[in-house]
Parts: sequence; structure tokens; C-alpha cells
Amino acid sequence: GTNFRLTFSKRKVITRNKDPHLCPIRRLHMDLPFNEGGYLQLRAMAPDLVGEVMARYPPGQEADDLRLSLQAYLDDAMLVRFLRARDWDVQKAASMLSNTLLWRASDRPDLIT
Repeated sequence: GTNFRLTFSKRKVITRNKDPHLCPIRRLHMDLPFNEGGYLQLRAMAPDLVGEVMARYPPGQEADDLRLSLQAYLDDAMLVRFLRARDWDVQKAASMLSNTLLWRASDRPDLIT
């Protein structure tokens, strides 16, 4: 891959790999310890986590809006935040994420204006 350099100070230069085959989050967090397998596991679990939350709500337009809101919340950067918060432990990150999704579904912070 092509390398490029980011200069953060005159003393410290960081080289990052621009390999297009790397996971997109891996490219963003090259300077952090990264467990790509854990990220892929959590990414695969995300639809089931949303489904568990949605099972508590009756079908309808409001439930459809909630599902879209929760799915939009679970972007790649958010999944990495949860993994980093739990030292890359997938089960702990999934539990924390499940609790967060339940809170977001009940309190709907995305509707606050």
C-alpha cells in the first residue's frame, strides 16, 4: 500500500498505511491497539442487538423510525468506541451496547431539539 506521513510535532512523525483492504475503522485508528476480529464480531452482533430492543415495541411507523435511528447510531466508529471502552472484550462491549440501545429506545435522545 501507499504510505503517507502525518506530522503532529517537529519531534514526532507517525506513518500510517493507506491499504484499502484494511477495515475502515482500522485505517482511522492505526495508532491504537486494535482487535479487528472483535470489531467484526460486534458488527455481526449489531443487528441482533437492535432486534432484541425492537421486540419490545409494537410494529408501526414509530417502531420503524426507532429501528432506523438505532441502526444509524451503530456506525463503525461507535462500535469501536464501545470496544475500546471495554478493552476489546466483545461480550462486555455487546452488553454495554445493548443497555445503551435500550436507553436510547426508551428516552429517545435523538428526538431532542
